[in-house]
Amino acid sequence: MPKFVAVQPNQTAVFLTPDFADQAEAQLFATDHGIGGVVGLASVFEVSPFAAALQLSEAKTAKVRELTFEGNARSQLVDPHFFSVNQGFIVGLTVNAVTPLGSSWVAVGVAWDDARTVINALGDLASVAAYDVVTDPAWP
Repeated sequence: MPKFVAVQPNQTAVFLTPDFADQAEAQLFATDHGIGGVVGLASVFEVSPFAAALQLSEAKTAKVRELTFEGNARSQLVDPHFFSVNQGFIVGLTVNAVTPLGSSWVAVGVAWDDARTVINALGDLASVAAYDVVTDPAWP
C-alpha cells in the first residue's frame, strides 16, 4: 500500500507514519515536524535499499546486453561468419589465438570481457547509464 514519504536529497526516504488525505496534508505535517525533502506517494518497496540494488542490477544487465550486441557487431567486422563475441572469445583463446584471424577474435573478445568486468563494478545508476559501449571499451 502506498504511503506518503519525504524523499531526501540523497534519495533516502522518511516514511510519514500517519495516513494523510492528500499530499498537501502530508507536506504540512513534514514541514511542521522539521522533515525536509519532497513529499510524495511511494510503496515501501520502491524506496527500500533492495529496490535500489535491484534497479542497479537490472541496469547492469541491460548494459552488458548492449555491450554484447556491440561486441557481436565488431566480431562480424573481423569475420562475417563470426556471429558471437562470446563464441569467438572462447574459440579464439582455446584454438585460434596463434593465427592472425584468431588473434583478432581474441582482441575483440578480451575487450568485451574486460568491459563486462568494468560494467559489473560500477556503483550507481548514473555511472551505468554514462558508460558508452561503443567508445569506452578498448575495442581493437
